[in-house]
Amino acid sequence: VNLRKVIIRDCPNMTCLPTGISDLPSLEELDIGEFSSELDMFPFPTIDTNGNEIIGRSKFKSLVELNLYGDGMDKVKSLPNSIQYLNQLRDLHIWNFRSLEALPEWLGNLTSLRELGL
Repeated sequence: VNLRKVIIRDCPNMTCLPTGISDLPSLEELDIGEFSSELDMFPFPTIDTNGNEIIGRSKFKSLVELNLYGDGMDKVKSLPNSIQYLNQLRDLHIWNFRSLEALPEWLGNLTSLRELGL
């Protein structure tokens, strides 16, 4: 699969993303959000298709733009920690997270980051 952009938004009954999404080798842009209001954590992919944790190593080798939408997800108070391992990420946009308590310290470790939108 040679997908470069995936958009999964406005799915109020969705509680998780497809596990295989992190295995798309050409994925450059990911727009996700507006999921179930019952979630207290943003469902960013942290498990690969074999059930292995991918926290600490990025499967999104080519991801350069990530847009997270928190509309209707008022229980989410923090960003997924696995974002800190997206070494190629240039643009990160965080939209409408009304309950976000603070930006994580690890944002400063994203050395390729050129644009941060809040």
